[in-house]
Amino acid sequence: MLVQKNPISIGVRVPDNELAIELLKITGPLAVTSANRSGENDVTSNTEAEEIFGVSIAEYLEGASVHGSGSTIIDFRIEGGEILREGPLKWPPSYC
Repeated sequence: MLVQKNPISIGVRVPDNELAIELLKITGPLAVTSANRSGENDVTSNTEAEEIFGVSIAEYLEGASVHGSGSTIIDFRIEGGEILREGPLKWPPSYC
Protein backbone atom coordinates (compact mmCIF):
# COMPACT_ATOMS: atom_id res chain seq x y z
CA MET A 1 0.00 0.00 0.00
CA LEU A 2 1.35 3.41 -0.91
CA VAL A 3 0.79 5.73 2.01
CA GLN A 4 0.45 9.37 1.08
CA LYS A 5 -1.10 12.46 2.62
CA ASN A 6 -4.31 11.88 0.64
CA PRO A 7 -6.52 9.70 2.88
CA ILE A 8 -9.09 8.96 0.16
CA SER A 9 -6.83 6.71 -1.89
CA ILE A 10 -5.59 3.17 -1.32
CA GLY A 11 -3.04 0.95 -2.98
CA VAL A 12 -3.78 -2.60 -4.13
CA ARG A 13 -0.90 -5.02 -4.56
CA VAL A 14 -1.37 -7.91 -7.01
CA PRO A 15 1.37 -10.50 -6.48
CA ASP A 16 3.09 -12.35 -9.31
CA ASN A 17 4.15 -15.17 -7.00
CA GLU A 18 2.59 -18.62 -6.85
CA LEU A 19 3.05 -19.04 -3.09
CA ALA A 20 1.56 -15.61 -2.34
CA ILE A 21 -1.44 -16.35 -4.57
CA GLU A 22 -2.02 -19.70 -2.84
CA LEU A 23 -1.83 -17.97 0.56
CA LEU A 24 -4.39 -15.37 -0.59
CA LYS A 25 -6.75 -18.14 -1.74
CA ILE A 26 -6.75 -19.37 1.87
CA THR A 27 -6.81 -16.04 3.71
CA GLY A 28 -8.61 -13.74 1.28
CA PRO A 29 -7.28 -10.18 0.81
CA LEU A 30 -4.63 -9.02 3.27
CA ALA A 31 -3.90 -5.44 4.35
CA VAL A 32 -0.11 -5.39 4.25
CA THR A 33 2.72 -2.97 3.58
CA SER A 34 5.95 -3.31 1.67
CA ALA A 35 8.72 -5.25 3.39
CA ASN A 36 10.78 -2.17 4.14
CA ARG A 37 10.61 0.84 6.38
CA SER A 38 9.37 4.02 4.74
CA GLY A 39 12.16 5.81 2.89
CA GLU A 40 14.59 2.88 3.17
CA ASN A 41 15.83 0.51 0.47
CA ASP A 42 13.57 -2.28 -0.79
CA VAL A 43 13.88 -5.56 1.10
CA THR A 44 14.24 -8.31 -1.51
CA SER A 45 14.57 -11.50 0.55
CA ASN A 46 13.38 -13.11 3.75
CA THR A 47 16.97 -12.96 5.05
CA GLU A 48 17.09 -9.16 4.64
CA ALA A 49 13.66 -8.83 6.25
CA GLU A 50 14.73 -10.95 9.23
CA GLU A 51 17.86 -8.81 9.68
CA ILE A 52 15.72 -5.65 9.81
CA PHE A 53 12.59 -6.81 11.66
CA GLY A 54 13.90 -9.77 13.69
CA VAL A 55 11.46 -11.44 16.07
CA SER A 56 8.86 -8.66 15.70
CA ILE A 57 7.55 -10.68 12.72
CA ALA A 58 6.02 -14.05 13.62
CA GLU A 59 6.67 -15.85 10.32
CA TYR A 60 8.78 -15.23 7.22
CA LEU A 61 8.18 -16.86 3.84
CA GLU A 62 11.45 -18.18 2.49
CA GLY A 63 12.54 -16.73 -0.81
CA ALA A 64 13.61 -13.66 -2.70
CA SER A 65 11.96 -11.02 -4.84
CA VAL A 66 11.07 -12.37 -8.26
CA HIS A 67 11.56 -9.00 -9.95
CA GLY A 68 14.14 -7.42 -7.65
CA SER A 69 12.53 -3.98 -7.56
CA GLY A 70 9.57 -2.13 -6.10
CA SER A 71 6.05 -2.52 -7.41
CA THR A 72 4.69 -0.46 -10.26
CA ILE A 73 2.24 2.05 -8.80
CA ILE A 74 -0.51 3.39 -11.05
CA ASP A 75 -3.06 6.04 -10.08
CA PHE A 76 -6.39 4.97 -11.61
CA ARG A 77 -8.19 8.08 -10.41
CA ILE A 78 -6.76 9.60 -13.61
CA GLU A 79 -8.27 8.55 -16.95
CA GLY A 80 -6.10 5.82 -18.48
CA GLY A 81 -3.93 5.59 -15.36
CA GLU A 82 -0.84 7.58 -14.45
CA ILE A 83 2.40 5.89 -13.38
CA LEU A 84 3.52 7.14 -9.97
CA ARG A 85 6.41 4.65 -9.72
CA GLU A 86 7.57 2.28 -12.44
CA GLY A 87 8.61 -1.19 -11.37
CA PRO A 88 8.71 -4.43 -13.36
CA LEU A 89 5.11 -4.11 -14.65
CA LYS A 90 5.02 -1.82 -17.66
CA TRP A 91 1.95 0.32 -18.22
CA PRO A 92 -0.15 -0.20 -20.15
CA PRO A 93 0.46 -3.95 -20.18
CA SER A 94 0.90 -5.61 -23.57
CA TYR A 95 -2.43 -7.45 -23.25
CA CYS A 96 -4.46 -4.19 -23.20
